[in-house]
Amino acid sequence: MTLRKGLLTAVIFLFMMSSLTGCSLMRYIDGSTPEEIEQKGNPVLWKKTADLEAQNQLRQTADVDLSNRINNLQGSLSKVETSLKQMEVNVGRITAGLPMEETSGATPSTSAKKGILSALRDDTTQVNERKKGILATLRDDTAQLNERVKRLEDNGAALREDVETIKTTVLPIKVLSGTGKRASAKKMTLRLSKLGYRVDRIDLASRKTYKQNVVFFRESYRDAAAKLATRIGGDTVAKPMTWRSQYGIIVVSAMR
Repeated sequence: MTLRKGLLTAVIFLFMMSSLTGCSLMRYIDGSTPEEIEQKGNPVLWKKTADLEAQNQLRQTADVDLSNRINNLQGSLSKVETSLKQMEVNVGRITAGLPMEETSGATPSTSAKKGILSALRDDTTQVNERKKGILATLRDDTAQLNERVKRLEDNGAALREDVETIKTTVLPIKVLSGTGKRASAKKMTLRLSKLGYRVDRIDLASRKTYKQNVVFFRESYRDAAAKLATRIGGDTVAKPMTWRSQYGIIVVSAMR
């Protein structure tokens, strides 16, 4: 029983290692070697993607900055409005011959009332001016920061479009024949070339029974693959890759 358990453990370990390494001693299902995966790449796409990420970070920073500044201004505005309300209450109490605070004790004399009311009006004027300043700053900052956020979002949208364009027209695409004949892959290559795509390599798929064209994609190429499938037309479908590849998009041709 102990020997059987040991063998089972060894088998499981070897299976896990082969899954993690991706078959380093052989090619992947689309013919790519690990070395090709490491060497293959497009610096233009990397640069655009990095720029896009930087734009996203700036936009998020602007969002946080906007939120914090508006919250602080609104907090100051709330305190000012509370002070104004209290001043109105105090003016009303003094005018009625009552002390400013209900627990303050003696009612002010007639001569004292004039001085107190004058001081309250001066304070009210100052606080109102402060309120106007806060409101003006709040409007200006909100408009300025909203404009900044919009500009960053527009730049991000343009960069995203650039990235998708590079993915679909600049990055190399691999074409496999799904019929068992290289002529099928060559026909698809010609079609893709006319659409403006660059085919890097053609080969035979692992099986030759494909009934429709399939655009396989890595997850980050989902949108680009869907767009490509639409442009190829017919009953072409897009499906996620279930294997590791140096290519972001692989087209299996069923053209005959």
